[in-house]
Amino acid sequence: MRYIILLLCLFFGVVASPAQNVIAVQNGGSSQIATTLDSALALAQPGDTLFLSGGMFAPPSSPIDKTVHLVGVGHDPDSSQATGKTIIADHLIFISGADHSSVTGIHVEFDIVLGTNSSDQQVSYLTVDRCNVRHIKLSYTGSTTSNTTGHSVRGCVLRGGLLGGKSTNGFFSNNFVSGNVWSFGDGCEFLNNVFAKKTSSFSSTCYVFSSITFATFRNNVVLAPASCNIPGSGAGPTVKNSYFLNNLFVNNGVISNSNSTGNDASNSIINQPIDSIFIHLPNASFGNSITFSYQHDYNIANPLGHNHGTDGTDIGVYGGVYAWKEGHIPFNPHVQVKAISPNTNNAGMLNVKVRVKAQDY
Repeated sequence: MRYIILLLCLFFGVVASPAQNVIAVQNGGSSQIATTLDSALALAQPGDTLFLSGGMFAPPSSPIDKTVHLVGVGHDPDSSQATGKTIIADHLIFISGADHSSVTGIHVEFDIVLGTNSSDQQVSYLTVDRCNVRHIKLSYTGSTTSNTTGHSVRGCVLRGGLLGGKSTNGFFSNNFVSGNVWSFGDGCEFLNNVFAKKTSSFSSTCYVFSSITFATFRNNVVLAPASCNIPGSGAGPTVKNSYFLNNLFVNNGVISNSNSTGNDASNSIINQPIDSIFIHLPNASFGNSITFSYQHDYNIANPLGHNHGTDGTDIGVYGGVYAWKEGHIPFNPHVQVKAISPNTNNAGMLNVKVRVKAQDY
């Protein structure tokens, strides 16, 4: 299987160009080639893997209703110079029947969403890995209860929020989340994330976490200022019966109030200057927007955060089992260099140079 994937990556490196999108539909030991997501999904059987070249792809014209694994070449502009980023140009929607699907190494212009209404949003065990996406909505609105379970979001950049649809037993690790974390049922874990929420677009009250029960928050960095609550203080935006372990807070780290009850915290680092936390976060102040940038360095600079995780590694996205990988490169072999001569030589040969690096994870 690794040999087949390597051949596909070489094919992408030589054949695909910014004007020529290619999708390899992999089924066991055989593969077929398509040029659009619609045609690739028509070829795909449940459980197939779709390897997308660099380039801009229109989203499927209909929601995805079967188990598929979408794998791009990455979203980091530096690490995808040879191939271009893989971009899906709108929302990416899964509906009932798509349990156990995954999305890896893709920039999604808008949201990844489960469902188009309350009757088709029952999708469990979705995995999103090393993607750049606006919101992830684990029900059709993100707040509508979906009764789904087992979702995993790892190593992603969320330009907006993480909206759980009251899904349960999820695993959310090593992500940069710019917006709210909202509406999760029992048994979810939030590990080694950076939560960068600092203001509210919807009300005068700012809060980071809302409508969450029986969750565990470990080894995270929470950038909310003193004016922004950790859980909401109203009757609706609450966090209840949850554990906060070994997290770093810019503000005072208060995780309980009259409506957010039953929470427990230990080994919190609180009241830390925002410009002390990371190696490189220029203009780090609450007078400026705290948005993700590929030019920033989110390794922990604050000495209190070194080896402070519950597993003995750093807190934040570079700690834990799923530490951020430089370049956000997905698991498939990565095309590092692509150089194709515009002309043949005197012997009629075309000089092609492609360097591909295998990935361990």
